[in-house]
Amino acid sequence: MVESKSIKWTSGIAALAGVWAIIAAFVWSVPQMLLWSNVGIGALIALFAGYTAYRAMDEMAVHKVVPGLAALGGLWVLVSPFVIEAVSQAIMVSNVVTGVLVAAMAGYSLVRMSEFEAPRAKEPAA
Repeated sequence: MVESKSIKWTSGIAALAGVWAIIAAFVWSVPQMLLWSNVGIGALIALFAGYTAYRAMDEMAVHKVVPGLAALGGLWVLVSPFVIEAVSQAIMVSNVVTGVLVAAMAGYSLVRMSEFEAPRAKEPAA
């Protein structure tokens, strides 16, 4: 099914970007608060987006909140270097690119999920 295939790939890319947010915090010198922000939010993005990709691979239904939370996490990764004041230009660029990528991929999955409804169980006849 095309819908579940596109959800699988976009969610998988978002999950990998969440893992990159974690790695990037250790690659460049970052303030302690930004480090924990990237690790925590990156893990949540990887978890939510990975779960969405896993469910899409088996064509199982996923509640729309899950990719929505991943998209919100991506938006936080996008703005966090400005809120927390990143000292490195490299981590700032990394977070902005990662945040845009996650928000776009998870947002796309969310939009595609609105079009893709799982079959509902029939109600017993009265």
